[in-house]
Amino acid sequence: LLSFLGATIFSVMALINLPVSLLPPIQIPQIVIKVNAPDTSPIDVEKRIMAQIRERFLSINNLIDIETQANSESGSAQLYFDFGTDMNLTYVAVNEGIDRLTASFPEDLPRPQVIKINATDIPVVKLQIRPKDASRFVEISEFVKNVLKKRIEQINGVSLVDINGLSSEEISISFDET
Repeated sequence: LLSFLGATIFSVMALINLPVSLLPPIQIPQIVIKVNAPDTSPIDVEKRIMAQIRERFLSINNLIDIETQANSESGSAQLYFDFGTDMNLTYVAVNEGIDRLTASFPEDLPRPQVIKINATDIPVVKLQIRPKDASRFVEISEFVKNVLKKRIEQINGVSLVDINGLSSEEISISFDET
């Protein structure tokens, strides 16, 4: 009887004092640098921006690998670090490195975003928006980019809204060689 009473008291104390978390705070040793370069070709993004970012961060402490990608009007660099790296200090170091690089970037380039990856950043909601009429895809893309994204980002607790698959207007000119 005494052991049963002791086990019951211990169980109640454990239920009251032990925290319960669906996503515990796990530090993922990864930092992403996102570059938004309006009116810039992928070749220029690579040569003028991403190459400098790669060169700058090759010597940062505990770095395992850097993967960069250059697209039309954007680019990204993913920095992978050893497990056990203090990601708060590394995040500060990467931000300072970006600040030093901004003088060598094109003048009209907005400051690149530095994002520390966290287990709590795993998407909770994925939203897919498609127009009923395919001819309105550009119009819907503009609405999502300029209105919906900003409104969702204003919601308390939302840290990041990532949009992909947008379409933009394009003019195509073909010549008749006859």
